[in-house]
Order: sequence, then C-alpha cells, then structure tokens
Amino acid sequence: MNKTKKALLALLYIFIVTPYVTDAKVYLKIGSPTIQLLPIAIPNLSADGEAAVIASKVSEVITSDLETSGILNILDKAIYPADPLKAELSPEMIDFKPWLAIGAEALVKGKVVMEGRSLTVDARLYDVTAGRQVMKSSNKRDAKELRKVAHELADSIIENLTGEKGVFSTRIAFVSNVRGNKEIFTMDYDGEGVEAVTQNGSINISPGWSPDGSAISYVSFKEGRSAVYIKEVRSGNDRRLSLPEGTSMGASWAPDGQRLAVVISRNGNADIYAVNRDGSDLTRLTDSWGLDVSPSWSPTGKEIAFVSDRGGNPQIYIMDSSGGNIRRLTFDGKYNASPSWSSKGDRIAFAGISDGKFEIFTINPDGSGLMRLTTDAENNEGPMWSPDGRFITFSSAKGGGIYIMRSDGTGRKKVTSMKGRATNPSWGPRVEVP
Repeated sequence: MNKTKKALLALLYIFIVTPYVTDAKVYLKIGSPTIQLLPIAIPNLSADGEAAVIASKVSEVITSDLETSGILNILDKAIYPADPLKAELSPEMIDFKPWLAIGAEALVKGKVVMEGRSLTVDARLYDVTAGRQVMKSSNKRDAKELRKVAHELADSIIENLTGEKGVFSTRIAFVSNVRGNKEIFTMDYDGEGVEAVTQNGSINISPGWSPDGSAISYVSFKEGRSAVYIKEVRSGNDRRLSLPEGTSMGASWAPDGQRLAVVISRNGNADIYAVNRDGSDLTRLTDSWGLDVSPSWSPTGKEIAFVSDRGGNPQIYIMDSSGGNIRRLTFDGKYNASPSWSSKGDRIAFAGISDGKFEIFTINPDGSGLMRLTTDAENNEGPMWSPDGRFITFSSAKGGGIYIMRSDGTGRKKVTSMKGRATNPSWGPRVEVP
C-alpha cells in the first residue's frame, strides 16, 4: 500500500471504518448516532460539447451510488465553490482550501472526453484535509456503457475509502410476470439494464447466481414438470440438471460453485440433496417426515440453513453440509421461511410472519440477535444479501416490486420499474467487468 493511500485510510479511520465495524458488532443499534458520515463533494464531471450530456449522466449515477452506500454525506452542490480549473485533475493545481471551508473531507473530480462513440472518463478521489490524490482512474468504453463506467468508478471510490470494493457493478436476477407468465430477468443493482434470461412462455422461478457469476440456476415447468436448469450467462447454453424423478423445488449454489443443494419432493415429502453441477454424486442430506426446503449455504460451505416443518410449523434450521448436526435456529413466530446466509457469515436473513404478514428479519447463526427490518401493511419476502453483506434485496407486495435496503433496514428503495409483479430476487456476485 503506498504512503498516500495509508494517509487517507488513517484519516478516515475514525470517520468510517471504526464506526461501521463497531455498529456491525452491535447490530441491534439501528441507525446508531455513533456512525459519522464522511463529508464528500462530487461536482459534475467536466466535458466539452456533446460530451457534457454524457458527463452529467455519469455524475448522476456516481452520486446516486454513493448516496446508497450509507457511509457518505454528499454535500449540496449549491454550496460548492467556484472552480476556475474545473477540468484540471492534478492535485498540485487544485486549491483545496475552498472545499475544506464548506466541510468537505473528500472530493471527487473528473472529466469526460468523447471520440466518436468512444467514451473516456478520467476521475480522481482526493483527501481534502491532506491535499492529496488517493485514487486515479481512467476508463474507456462505448458511450452506451456510461452507466457501467459510473458504477465501476463508484465501486473504486468505496474501495479507496473503506478498503472493500462496492457492489454497484453487480446485478440482481428476479422473476417477473410482465409478459403474462413468469420469466426470469436480470438487472443492475439499481434496476437499470434489464435483460431477459428466460423466454419460454412457461413458469420460471427461483433464480440463483453461481458464485462466479457465470451461470444462473432456476426452476422451470417448460418440459411439463418442474425441474432445475442451469443457464450459462455468456453462451446462453441452457441445460436441465439430471435429478431423480420427483418435483424439483429449488437449488442453492455451494461457495465453490461445484455443488448445489437441491430440493426434491417425492410422494409429497420434500427433502434436500447435494449434487455436483453436472448432475453427478447425488447425496441425500435430510430424511424426515416433514418438508425440508429452501437451502442456503454458509459462506464457508460447511453449513446449510434451511426450512423445515418437522417441529409442527415452518422454522429455520441449520445443519452441517454433510446433513448431520441439525439444530433449530428460529423459535419466535409460527412461520419462518426463505433463509439467506450473509456473505460475511455473521447474519442470516429470512421472512417471517408477523401480525398476519411476512416481514424481513435477520438473526445471528447461533440464534441470538433477532432483528426485524421491515414493518409494512403488505408482505415482504425472499431476502437475499449483497456480496459485501451490507445490503439486502427482497420483494414486496407494496408496489409489487424488488427493493433493496441496508442490512439494518435503512435506505430502503424500490429498484424495479417495469410493469407487472417482480419477485424472487437473487443478488449476483462481484465479477470482473470485461
């Protein structure tokens, strides 16, 4: 790590890293006042001619991403000082005193250049207090990919401020009935860039990203009965997972991307099995009189959370990945479902019935620290974590769409805008952008 980056991280430690880690250890302090948001200024990127419109859109996306992060206080542009050297990015040419005077401790500047349809965005992040540059980025792409460029820049800014890359370049898979039947789509984390994954006119549900983002598993009735399919994202190759006769009800990828936990129902009894992604080495993990469904692997791959009604009503249980050492996790509420294990391994999100409707909760893997995140007049279901464990996506009957929120329930916003109802979100992993 270079001296410049060390200096900034040291400066930001008391403002971002320490409060955030402290708050994560005491999850129940929702919106704790001990979290100090870092004041940051994000003036519009400079550009000439046609590129000015592009620059404005890139700036807008970066600002929206950083607002979503929940760790930054983005200062109002109305108080920004006049910048006679707006296009100048060299720290030696920047007068940091006016920015420091308005309370900014970090500053983002950049410029956009267009050559035909080629878009080049140069951006910098500065530590205003120290008067130093801490990030330098140059990205050249087709102009139609301006949002992708902006998301990548926002990811880099978060990485330089916290030590961990953001999730703004990630995508969410979901189910929508916009075409009359249930098809699977993907979108950017903020709801833009919607693309169809299935277009077979049947019922397609339960999408799940492989850990490397190369494939999406899903359940479909397109061949008459429900079966698990795996679709390769780039090639479009789509194949059915070879499983024994029975009703396939869902799948969950192991962290290594080589195994899946699948649900197979025979004679009305659903159990969980583990199987290789090529359909080989099928191993039964549960064998009870009750229904065992909705598996979710821990990030270590050593445990699986799942739902079972073996105790009389649906509750969350945890077992070793071999199927042994089964123990009950949830005891509050009469119906708990859809567990999702955080990528950090510290929390499990689930949907539970409260006051006659489903709401989103999180809990520690040892059963402590139960926390309710939503309170609505309508159902909130299917929670799934972001790759960094700081956000949760879920579907809500309120508006019939996909929402995201921070892990403490704050910052909630709807991200889908297409007609019809959207459900079953699955937050994809970070992948290298080609």
